[in-house]
Amino acid sequence: MSYMRLVLVGRLGRNPAMSDKREDMCMFSLAVSVGYGEREKTQWFEVAATGRLLDEALRLEKGQQVLVKADMIRVETWRDKDGNPRATLHVRAVGIDSLQNAFAGAGSGYRDSDDVWGDL
Repeated sequence: MSYMRLVLVGRLGRNPAMSDKREDMCMFSLAVSVGYGEREKTQWFEVAATGRLLDEALRLEKGQQVLVKADMIRVETWRDKDGNPRATLHVRAVGIDSLQNAFAGAGSGYRDSDDVWGDL
């Protein structure tokens, strides 16, 4: 038996939105940068959050940096308008942690469950 757990650090590409397919699931895109300099590329992930993570995910905002622990669901391949092959990776979140600085993220309304700083 094989098992794959991903740990992704990236920024939300859009605000989380409730799924059209399931009433207990929200979806958001996550941009993860790979490489550096001229070789830096962005890989996009479609993240599904359900259950206890639903409320946490809905508090996130576009551009916010997060760490997502996830299980791979599927890879969708397609071609862009220029005919180049592309892929969208669909994952199911099993953990979400905000990486916003405790000082900079004070107005976001989201607090990481491991926040030991409290209100500074």
